[in-house]
Amino acid sequence: MCFTRAVRVMLFLTVLSAAGADTGLTAADHREYPFEVRETAGIRRRNDVITIRSPLPHVVEHAAGFRVLQDGKPVPAQIRRVALPGEPPQLVVDFIDHFTPFAARRYVLQLIDEPTTGEPADGLMLTETEDAYHIDSSGLVFWTIRKELAGLLDFSWKQTTYIAADSAGLFFNGADGARQLLADRAPSRVAIERQGPLATSLVFDYDDWPQGAHSRVRLEFVRTKSWIRGSWPKAPS
Repeated sequence: MCFTRAVRVMLFLTVLSAAGADTGLTAADHREYPFEVRETAGIRRRNDVITIRSPLPHVVEHAAGFRVLQDGKPVPAQIRRVALPGEPPQLVVDFIDHFTPFAARRYVLQLIDEPTTGEPADGLMLTETEDAYHIDSSGLVFWTIRKELAGLLDFSWKQTTYIAADSAGLFFNGADGARQLLADRAPSRVAIERQGPLATSLVFDYDDWPQGAHSRVRLEFVRTKSWIRGSWPKAPS
Protein backbone atom coordinates (compact mmCIF):
# COMPACT_ATOMS: atom_id res chain seq x y z
CA MET A 1 0.00 0.00 0.00
CA CYS A 2 1.38 3.39 -0.91
CA PHE A 3 -0.22 6.79 -1.23
CA THR A 4 1.73 9.66 -2.75
CA ARG A 5 0.31 13.12 -2.22
CA ALA A 6 0.39 15.23 -5.38
CA VAL A 7 1.35 18.37 -3.49
CA ARG A 8 4.91 19.48 -3.91
CA VAL A 9 6.69 21.04 -0.96
CA MET A 10 9.81 23.14 -1.29
CA LEU A 11 11.43 23.64 2.13
CA PHE A 12 14.44 25.88 2.48
CA LEU A 13 16.05 24.42 5.60
CA THR A 14 19.28 23.11 4.18
CA VAL A 15 21.50 23.81 1.18
CA LEU A 16 19.45 23.94 -2.02
CA SER A 17 20.37 23.77 -5.67
CA ALA A 18 19.10 26.85 -7.51
CA ALA A 19 19.88 27.59 -11.15
CA GLY A 20 22.78 25.18 -11.01
CA ALA A 21 24.37 26.80 -7.95
CA ASP A 22 24.30 25.80 -4.30
CA THR A 23 22.68 28.39 -2.07
CA GLY A 24 23.14 28.16 1.69
CA LEU A 25 21.41 29.86 4.57
CA THR A 26 23.02 32.98 5.98
CA ALA A 27 23.18 33.93 9.64
CA ALA A 28 20.29 36.35 9.14
CA ASP A 29 18.13 33.45 7.94
CA HIS A 30 18.49 31.33 11.06
CA ARG A 31 15.20 32.45 12.62
CA GLU A 32 12.95 32.14 9.57
CA TYR A 33 12.84 29.45 6.88
CA PRO A 34 10.55 30.11 3.88
CA PHE A 35 8.96 27.24 1.98
CA GLU A 36 6.45 26.83 -0.82
CA VAL A 37 3.64 24.31 -1.33
CA ARG A 38 2.28 23.63 -4.83
CA GLU A 39 -0.75 21.62 -5.94
CA THR A 40 0.55 19.61 -8.91
CA ALA A 41 -2.28 17.21 -9.84
CA GLY A 42 -4.71 19.79 -11.18
CA ILE A 43 -7.48 19.10 -8.68
CA ARG A 44 -9.18 21.13 -5.98
CA ARG A 45 -8.13 20.20 -2.45
CA ARG A 46 -10.02 21.08 0.70
CA ASN A 47 -8.78 20.45 4.22
CA ASP A 48 -5.67 18.63 3.09
CA VAL A 49 -3.06 17.92 5.73
CA ILE A 50 0.27 19.08 4.33
CA THR A 51 3.23 17.14 5.74
CA ILE A 52 6.79 18.43 5.57
CA ARG A 53 9.83 16.41 6.60
CA SER A 54 13.27 17.94 6.82
CA PRO A 55 16.61 16.95 8.37
CA LEU A 56 17.40 19.01 11.45
CA PRO A 57 20.12 21.64 11.02
CA HIS A 58 21.87 22.32 14.32
CA VAL A 59 20.12 25.66 14.88
CA VAL A 60 16.70 24.08 14.34
CA GLU A 61 17.47 21.05 16.51
CA HIS A 62 18.07 23.26 19.55
CA ALA A 63 15.28 25.80 19.04
CA ALA A 64 12.87 26.26 21.97
CA GLY A 65 9.83 26.19 19.69
CA PHE A 66 8.39 26.85 16.24
CA ARG A 67 5.43 28.33 14.42
CA VAL A 68 4.24 28.42 10.82
CA LEU A 69 3.28 31.76 9.29
CA GLN A 70 1.44 32.69 6.11
CA ASP A 71 1.38 36.37 5.17
CA GLY A 72 2.72 37.08 8.63
CA LYS A 73 -0.16 35.31 10.41
CA PRO A 74 0.21 32.11 12.48
CA VAL A 75 -1.15 28.91 10.93
CA PRO A 76 -2.37 26.16 13.32
CA ALA A 77 0.26 23.45 12.96
CA GLN A 78 1.57 20.29 14.58
CA ILE A 79 5.37 20.37 14.78
CA ARG A 80 7.44 17.45 16.06
CA ARG A 81 11.08 16.49 16.28
CA VAL A 82 11.37 12.78 15.47
CA ALA A 83 14.23 10.29 15.52
CA LEU A 84 14.25 6.67 14.38
CA PRO A 85 17.06 4.08 14.35
CA GLY A 86 19.07 4.34 11.15
CA GLU A 87 17.69 7.76 10.17
CA PRO A 88 18.93 11.28 10.96
CA PRO A 89 16.69 13.36 13.26
CA GLN A 90 13.92 15.14 11.40
CA LEU A 91 11.50 17.98 11.91
CA VAL A 92 7.97 16.99 10.82
CA VAL A 93 5.45 19.78 10.28
CA ASP A 94 1.74 19.12 9.65
CA PHE A 95 -0.88 21.76 8.91
CA ILE A 96 -4.17 22.08 7.00
CA ASP A 97 -4.85 24.25 3.96
CA HIS A 98 -6.97 24.46 0.80
CA PHE A 99 -5.66 24.57 -2.78
CA THR A 100 -7.20 25.28 -6.15
CA PRO A 101 -5.70 23.37 -9.11
CA PHE A 102 -2.00 24.20 -9.58
CA ALA A 103 -2.08 26.85 -6.87
CA ALA A 104 1.04 27.70 -4.88
CA ARG A 105 1.40 29.27 -1.46
CA ARG A 106 4.38 30.50 0.49
CA TYR A 107 4.88 30.01 4.19
CA VAL A 108 7.56 30.63 6.79
CA LEU A 109 8.74 28.27 9.49
CA GLN A 110 9.81 30.56 12.34
CA LEU A 111 12.01 29.67 15.30
CA ILE A 112 10.76 31.16 18.56
CA ASP A 113 12.09 31.47 22.11
CA GLU A 114 9.14 29.78 23.82
CA PRO A 115 7.58 26.32 23.47
CA THR A 116 5.50 25.65 20.37
CA THR A 117 1.81 26.57 20.73
CA GLY A 118 -1.19 26.91 18.42
CA GLU A 119 -2.06 23.27 17.72
CA PRO A 120 -5.73 22.51 17.01
CA ALA A 121 -7.52 21.43 20.16
CA ASP A 122 -9.39 18.50 18.59
CA GLY A 123 -8.47 15.77 16.15
CA LEU A 124 -6.77 12.41 16.36
CA MET A 125 -6.59 10.52 19.64
CA LEU A 126 -4.16 7.61 19.95
CA THR A 127 -4.61 4.88 22.56
CA GLU A 128 -2.04 2.11 23.01
CA THR A 129 -2.95 -1.26 24.48
CA GLU A 130 -0.77 -4.32 25.05
CA ASP A 131 -1.24 -5.68 21.53
CA ALA A 132 -2.62 -2.82 19.41
CA TYR A 133 -2.91 0.88 18.65
CA HIS A 134 -6.35 2.49 18.43
CA ILE A 135 -6.81 5.82 16.63
CA ASP A 136 -10.01 7.85 16.90
CA SER A 137 -10.52 10.71 14.44
CA SER A 138 -13.06 13.09 15.99
CA GLY A 139 -15.40 10.23 16.89
CA LEU A 140 -16.17 9.47 13.24
CA VAL A 141 -13.31 7.39 11.87
CA PHE A 142 -11.62 4.60 13.83
CA TRP A 143 -8.56 2.52 13.05
CA THR A 144 -7.11 -0.44 14.96
CA ILE A 145 -3.59 -1.53 14.11
CA ARG A 146 -2.29 -4.68 15.77
CA LYS A 147 1.35 -4.57 16.76
CA GLU A 148 2.15 -7.71 14.74
CA LEU A 149 0.36 -6.07 11.75
CA ALA A 150 -2.04 -9.00 11.32
CA GLY A 151 -4.52 -7.94 8.63
CA LEU A 152 -2.72 -4.56 8.50
CA LEU A 153 -5.61 -2.67 10.14
CA ASP A 154 -9.32 -2.50 10.95
CA PHE A 155 -11.19 0.56 9.72
CA SER A 156 -14.66 1.86 10.47
CA TRP A 157 -16.54 5.06 9.69
CA LYS A 158 -19.60 6.04 11.69
CA GLN A 159 -19.61 2.54 13.26
CA THR A 160 -19.65 0.77 9.87
CA THR A 161 -16.69 -1.54 9.23
CA TYR A 162 -15.14 -1.30 5.78
CA ILE A 163 -12.14 -3.65 5.97
CA ALA A 164 -12.76 -7.33 6.66
CA ALA A 165 -11.26 -8.75 9.82
CA ASP A 166 -9.76 -11.68 7.90
CA SER A 167 -7.76 -9.49 5.49
CA ALA A 168 -4.34 -10.95 4.67
CA GLY A 169 -2.66 -7.61 5.22
CA LEU A 170 0.81 -6.97 3.80
CA PHE A 171 2.60 -9.86 2.13
CA PHE A 172 5.50 -10.60 -0.21
CA ASN A 173 6.33 -13.37 -2.64
CA GLY A 174 9.51 -15.32 -1.97
CA ALA A 175 12.00 -16.44 -4.61
CA ASP A 176 10.09 -19.73 -4.84
CA GLY A 177 6.86 -17.84 -5.57
CA ALA A 178 5.27 -18.71 -2.23
CA ARG A 179 3.27 -15.96 -0.57
CA GLN A 180 4.52 -14.93 2.87
CA LEU A 181 2.52 -12.72 5.21
CA LEU A 182 4.43 -9.94 6.90
CA ALA A 183 2.53 -10.76 10.10
CA ASP A 184 4.01 -14.30 10.11
CA ARG A 185 6.95 -12.83 12.01
CA ALA A 186 6.72 -10.25 14.79
CA PRO A 187 8.40 -6.89 14.12
CA SER A 188 11.81 -6.35 15.68
CA ARG A 189 10.72 -2.87 16.82
CA VAL A 190 7.41 -1.00 16.95
CA ALA A 191 7.28 2.71 17.66
CA ILE A 192 5.04 5.76 17.59
CA GLU A 193 6.98 8.09 15.33
CA ARG A 194 4.78 11.11 16.01
CA GLN A 195 1.34 11.79 17.38
CA GLY A 196 -0.94 14.78 17.67
CA PRO A 197 -4.30 16.20 16.63
CA LEU A 198 -3.42 16.53 12.93
CA ALA A 199 -1.28 13.47 12.21
CA THR A 200 -0.07 10.26 13.80
CA SER A 201 2.49 7.84 12.39
CA LEU A 202 3.52 4.34 13.44
CA VAL A 203 6.61 2.42 12.33
CA PHE A 204 7.27 -1.33 12.32
CA ASP A 205 10.85 -2.49 11.75
CA TYR A 206 11.80 -5.97 10.52
CA ASP A 207 15.46 -6.95 10.81
CA ASP A 208 15.23 -10.19 8.83
CA TRP A 209 11.84 -10.33 7.13
CA PRO A 210 11.74 -10.82 4.19
CA GLN A 211 14.58 -13.17 4.99
CA GLY A 212 17.96 -11.52 4.57
CA ALA A 213 16.46 -8.03 4.27
CA HIS A 214 15.69 -5.10 6.54
CA SER A 215 12.43 -3.27 5.96
CA ARG A 216 10.31 -0.62 7.65
CA VAL A 217 6.55 -0.19 7.44
CA ARG A 218 5.36 3.36 8.11
CA LEU A 219 1.63 4.07 8.50
CA GLU A 220 0.49 7.70 8.65
CA PHE A 221 -2.99 8.83 9.68
CA VAL A 222 -4.28 12.38 9.18
CA ARG A 223 -7.20 14.17 10.75
CA THR A 224 -9.10 15.20 7.64
CA LYS A 225 -9.06 11.98 5.58
CA SER A 226 -10.22 8.40 5.95
CA TRP A 227 -7.33 6.94 3.93
CA ILE A 228 -3.90 6.25 5.38
CA ARG A 229 -0.50 6.82 3.80
CA GLY A 230 1.49 3.60 3.90
CA SER A 231 5.03 2.82 2.78
CA TRP A 232 7.17 -0.30 3.02
CA PRO A 233 10.66 0.49 1.77
CA LYS A 234 13.93 -1.13 2.61
CA ALA A 235 14.97 0.16 6.02
CA PRO A 236 18.29 1.90 6.65
CA SER A 237 20.96 -0.59 7.72
